[in-house]
Amino acid sequence: VFFESNEQNQRDMFNEKSGSLHDVDDNDVDLSSQAYQIWKNATDADPKLKRIIPTLSNVVYSTKTAEDGQLGGVITYAKTYNDFDVLTWLDADGNVVSQSQKRILNALACDADTQALPPYTNHHELVAKAVESINNETTSVGGVLGNRFSTRYRIITLLESYYKNPPTLFFSQENKDMLKLAIDDIYNYPLLEGAKFTLGRMLRTNTSDEIVEYVLEMRKNMTLCRINEDRNIHKDPVIICSMGLRQEP
Repeated sequence: VFFESNEQNQRDMFNEKSGSLHDVDDNDVDLSSQAYQIWKNATDADPKLKRIIPTLSNVVYSTKTAEDGQLGGVITYAKTYNDFDVLTWLDADGNVVSQSQKRILNALACDADTQALPPYTNHHELVAKAVESINNETTSVGGVLGNRFSTRYRIITLLESYYKNPPTLFFSQENKDMLKLAIDDIYNYPLLEGAKFTLGRMLRTNTSDEIVEYVLEMRKNMTLCRINEDRNIHKDPVIICSMGLRQEP
């Protein structure tokens, strides 16, 4: 998926890691694979993009024609203060169109020769509103869990249910305290891709005991979440880029 800058006439791409997943057909692992495949197809077709894209500055923006039947508005790609990647789609009046990362990713699709259109007069105001909503959401819930079908949501549900059980001979109070720390990490930080893939598979095949044990082991080995060293310093969301979608005249 490319964001063609009006000023630079270059492209940027969204590579999903986590995010706010609300539609029932979303799957965070598949979405990561989809975004990676978009990147690979684009750079295979035009290897120069591997050099161009990393040099683009943050806050680049452009506008393209909305597809038939597609609502207009502005899509904002931002990083939250705790390093989650989030796409937000607002219509021209500032109302949320969708928070489904898969739906938004598909809405952004365009060809390399797609022409840029003039932006909405309130393009930057819509971006600012999107970032404000992202900031409010992540501040209030301590992270973006996703819908009930996402790996993070299902893991958190399983771990919280397990945590409510009293300590036993096989699961000591010390382990229970460590489990609470793991739950907090998953709430506040993105799962590493390897952890997300493994846990998604384990949710289909393994028992709760096995999953909890594995989560604790991953946290001990620092292979569970991507945690910044400055974790105690609050940071504002960072705007990466934005794309306007305009209806045909």
